[in-house]
Amino acid sequence: MAIPSGKVFPRKLKGSLPLATRAEGVWIFDDKGKRYLDASGGAVVVNLGHGRQEIAKAVHDQIMTLHYAHPTMFTTAPVEDLAQALARHTPPELSRFYFQTSGAEAVETAIKLARQIHLDNGRPQKSRLIARWGSYHGLTLGALAATGRTSFRVPYAPMFLDAHHIPPPYCLRCAWGLKHPACDLRCATALEEAIQNLGPATVSAFLAETVSGATIAAVPPPAGYWPRVREMCDRHQVLLIQDEVMCGLGRTGRWPASEHYGVVPDIVTLGKGLSGGTLALSAVGTLERHFAAIRDGGGVFMHGGTYSHHPVAAAAGLAAIGILEREGLVERVAEMGQFLGRLLKAPPGAGDRAPVAGPVRPGAHNLQSHGPGRR
Repeated sequence: MAIPSGKVFPRKLKGSLPLATRAEGVWIFDDKGKRYLDASGGAVVVNLGHGRQEIAKAVHDQIMTLHYAHPTMFTTAPVEDLAQALARHTPPELSRFYFQTSGAEAVETAIKLARQIHLDNGRPQKSRLIARWGSYHGLTLGALAATGRTSFRVPYAPMFLDAHHIPPPYCLRCAWGLKHPACDLRCATALEEAIQNLGPATVSAFLAETVSGATIAAVPPPAGYWPRVREMCDRHQVLLIQDEVMCGLGRTGRWPASEHYGVVPDIVTLGKGLSGGTLALSAVGTLERHFAAIRDGGGVFMHGGTYSHHPVAAAAGLAAIGILEREGLVERVAEMGQFLGRLLKAPPGAGDRAPVAGPVRPGAHNLQSHGPGRR
């Protein structure tokens, strides 16, 4: 058994970490036999439980069949099939998917894609990005420039071209001290002001988490926020990028979280649970008309990576999507979310019984026992 050698540059620099040796379901075991409840699914990424045989087999089979083909030279069946699988669960017009490894890479891709769309539509002056404070989009320089978490930004701020930030839709601690709905969505009006102050002709995109995640926790926006934002973006030819790395793929009880709000983004980012946490995999989805503008314009998206569109990672993602579909886990999340909501709103002492899970075949991880992950 491997033991810590002291040569690793770890994520946590002070103190020692337990040595994890195996995992099963929602449990992680260390070398001393201690069991840990992985209640958050690690970095809110293990959304299907540990040790999924279907994913392991899909990865093994793909490695033995074709483990790498450069995406500028070949396409592969897992990549094509995963794009089709995602398209089954997004609005018909949101139908093109670009695959990367991490959520931060997906965000970087989305920011550059927005710029490329404007270039190929004859709007070269549109380059400015608007994002929100209290947000998290990743720690690479482009994603960090959009992230609104001060402690992460300060050490590297001199190194990046910053986005323009506006306050988040955070009713508990409203930046203006107002109350919804009397506020008339002041948080959405802030976007209109930012676009006007920067100059509508210069603004490329507005990037925001559909449901706020890692910086201010799981905070949904107030009713009417996203439709108002969508209208503003349309009016000023600003592309709407919704970051669903954390809140997408069923974690809110809908495949895309944007479905709750009746809006379709121009670009969406997905990640974390896309492979059940097994292999590094993320995706960027965009509208067919934006893809066509690039294809029929310059014909080149100046972006890429050695491990983009990776067939083995795509095979893991395809298997994970299959599990979500076959076991009805997105519907189960919706059911359990409503149950939890009732408990949180109920007066003290009021009882409620959890819905009973349906039959689960041997080896499957039922959500009543294991619970869904988040980002």
